[in-house]
Amino acid sequence: MGGVLDIIDSLLFSAPAFLFVHELYTDYIAIMKPSSLAILGSTGSIGLNTLRVVDHNPQLFQVRALSAYNNFKLLESQIKKYKPAHVAVGEEGLAHFKKMGIKGVKFYPIEDCGQLASLTEVDVVVLAMSGVGAA
Repeated sequence: MGGVLDIIDSLLFSAPAFLFVHELYTDYIAIMKPSSLAILGSTGSIGLNTLRVVDHNPQLFQVRALSAYNNFKLLESQIKKYKPAHVAVGEEGLAHFKKMGIKGVKFYPIEDCGQLASLTEVDVVVLAMSGVGAA
């Protein structure tokens, strides 16, 4: 008749295969170079969700560039957390960050955020900006 016992038998025999595949995957992740990201529009819903993916997979992603048009207070916390090398921001935010004198970050006016997308150190660009504020 089988039924439940057949299912248990198949699980017992497939468990070693699963463990082997899981071990291979874990080893692969350990040696893989993380993808570097530029997130244009990091303070909007798509940008925030992208950063959640980064938070859950820090071994896979490194944030190299961020941009935000208006919400420079949230952008400030993102800069502290993800430590990007490049940031594009609106005029008011640009003045704010210049006063702060954050070291290790190159700031761009939002009109130049296209430069972040063409950085050679960036592997993946997430374009999460609306058409209205996007430069």
